Amino acid sequence: MLAAGKGERFGALKQFESVGGQRLVDRAIALLEKNCSLIVLVLPKGVNWSGPEVDAAVPGWTSPDVIKRVKPDGSLEHIGREEFLIVQGPIACRLSTLRQAIETVTENIVEETEAIERIGGRVVAVEGNSWSHHVVDAKDLDYIARILPSGPK
Repeated sequence: MLAAGKGERFGALKQFESVGGQRLVDRAIALLEKNCSLIVLVLPKGVNWSGPEVDAAVPGWTSPDVIKRVKPDGSLEHIGREEFLIVQGPIACRLSTLRQAIETVTENIVEETEAIERIGGRVVAVEGNSWSHHVVDAKDLDYIARILPSGPK
């Protein structure tokens, strides 16, 4: 599970922020443990993990919403949703592939699977859940706090 982000947009290491009395990273691990026999947790440099050993997966689902492209003139173009998936972390990957991607791809990437794709890796999706929500800023953390119970199911 990749949890090595610096939290630059968020303003802190968001993976260690608590929602409903539990850190985001611990919630993700609890969900992964239901489907994985081994979880590899990647943390920011200098951060040590004190939790349980872990496994991972790449969740994805088809958007129920219409997807449009914004054209250069500002008008919209319908592109449908049939060929698109919403995917979010935590992601699972071979450790050797992740290391190669991090060492090879030097430009900024949005997330790790982009780097894996750039080195020729094959990235696939497993069934995800549309209730999953990517935490980018404090507003997202507040949203999650309002919709989640105090512990993982």
